[in-house]
Amino acid sequence: MILGSHELKGTLEPLEQPFVVLRAATTTKRKRDDDPTTEKRTKTEKEGYEVAGIIRQKLLFNTYPKIIMR
Repeated sequence: MILGSHELKGTLEPLEQPFVVLRAATTTKRKRDDDPTTEKRTKTEKEGYEVAGIIRQKLLFNTYPKIIMR
């Protein structure tokens, strides 16, 4: 694999137990009051997590990065 000006050598190996990548999920709702003369809005927030991805493999490098001279 070439990353920028470095060459990396290694193997792709499966993980014994997969990792789950979580992302914080917030939803915002705005509610109006029943009185039409007021413009107040209140926010209610619902927090949670959503699955962004599952990591099942890892890269294992054999040596240090080799610098590529251009």
